[in-house]
Amino acid sequence: MYIVIAGITTLGRKLVEQLEDDHDVVVIDEDQDKCERLYSSSGATVINKAPSTLTALEDAGITEADVLISALKEDNENMVVCSLAKKYGVPKVISRVEDDEYLGAFEIIG
Repeated sequence: MYIVIAGITTLGRKLVEQLEDDHDVVVIDEDQDKCERLYSSSGATVINKAPSTLTALEDAGITEADVLISALKEDNENMVVCSLAKKYGVPKVISRVEDDEYLGAFEIIG
């Protein structure tokens, strides 16, 4: 499977470790240091851009993705990434939700 992960957080790094051996994994994050560390320690493709931008998602090959996982720390950023992934037709979109207040909004976007 082709998997795009938004965010090099603790969750994002654990997902890369678990998925990279069996899947094509692309990770997007705007922190250059985090990108460099992940690139040097994993087999994942790493894109150093803000994950909630169209160019970052397009650079990650979002139109080919089977799964997008948004692991960013901010719920509103996760919501933007998930909404865009849905618009691009990604079959499976998964997100971290920090604040239960956002659950209804995530349900609305599917």
